[in-house]
Amino acid sequence: MTPPDAGAALSRRSLLQAIGLAPLAAALPLAAQTVAATPAAAATYTTITGRLTSAATGRKHNWTLTYPAGHGTGEHLPVAIVLHGSEQNAYTMLGLGYPGRLDALIAAGEAPAFALASIDGYNGYYERKGSRDYGKLVATEFLGLLAARGLDTSRLALTGWSMGGWGALRLAQHQLHGRVKVVTATSTPCYSSWKSQPAYVRSDQTKAQFTANNFYHQPELLRNLPIYLLCGTKDGFYKGNRAFAKVLGKARGVRKPKTSFTSGSHSTKYWKSVVERQLRYIGTYL
Repeated sequence: MTPPDAGAALSRRSLLQAIGLAPLAAALPLAAQTVAATPAAAATYTTITGRLTSAATGRKHNWTLTYPAGHGTGEHLPVAIVLHGSEQNAYTMLGLGYPGRLDALIAAGEAPAFALASIDGYNGYYERKGSRDYGKLVATEFLGLLAARGLDTSRLALTGWSMGGWGALRLAQHQLHGRVKVVTATSTPCYSSWKSQPAYVRSDQTKAQFTANNFYHQPELLRNLPIYLLCGTKDGFYKGNRAFAKVLGKARGVRKPKTSFTSGSHSTKYWKSVVERQLRYIGTYL
């Protein structure tokens, strides 16, 4: 199965069927890019999809953008960029229920209206990998695309799980430093040292790359930023998350992070269970 064409009208069902597809199908060049806005049903969120040809990565990336119920294209809404985990894609946030949960919170008066946006990050950890810069993809190209669509990128949130949690914290420290209002990171790989990584992770980068991109020992770059760390207690990253929360709590000028360490593993089931908590927290600061 291939992902939907950029110009196709997409139902919620067809989008959900696209979740987890790999490899990605050939994409349209950015200059020829078209999008489709498809209200899934009355009084629910609107989904827009497209493809971006990236100069930063030399690859083609599907992206997804949702507007909450009662809002539509061109509105100057705040936006949360949703960064997916490894072996996932821009459609995964739909399967995890982000837009629907946000609609429910807005309807209940528990969150303001904001857009949700995601882009294929492949397995690039939202950082530079050789000649491919996945951090620039998000911080420059995708953010520019969102701004061009009328979204208020001065009111920006970053959220993600697993690899996406790493990307959210790293981008907030570097390419998007000072431009992010709030970060939530779920099931994030938190490594205190090069040797604390699994061997398969070390094999994918040099020690210098790890040091440059690891957020763990650069807490001062997260000064004054509201941060919410979530992790299941049966997740292999649980101890690292608890330790990183303590690092943030002791760093001068850095807010003590909000944490949620409850029963759960490194799984879709856990990630679905904490979507609402993250969106409510994001809404507090947007």
